[in-house]
Amino acid sequence: MNYSDYNSVKTMEEMANRLGFKPVPSKFQYTDIALIPLRDETHDCLPCYADDTQFGYYGTVTGNISFMKGWDAALQYLAHIGAADKKRIEKMEELYRQKRLLQLMKDGK
Repeated sequence: MNYSDYNSVKTMEEMANRLGFKPVPSKFQYTDIALIPLRDETHDCLPCYADDTQFGYYGTVTGNISFMKGWDAALQYLAHIGAADKKRIEKMEELYRQKRLLQLMKDGK
């Protein structure tokens, strides 16, 4: 591992922390790295994903960086055109959690 590889890994970790992902070893290929979403501690009773779920993309370090750049660009674009901002996204996630909780209560699970 040379300095450029080390620098790429640090860049990926910083982007993942900023966007709310956690890089972990992939279950499918030992050379790849998977991205899983961090669970919000305030909503631990209704997780959107299991702890070991591999979300969206798994691949090389440079592939993960490209994926997260696209994710970040999409969020910035939505904020730019006014379609969604951080508050609106959080509000819709909370609404989804409430609907899911009601559905789980109706089903009796």
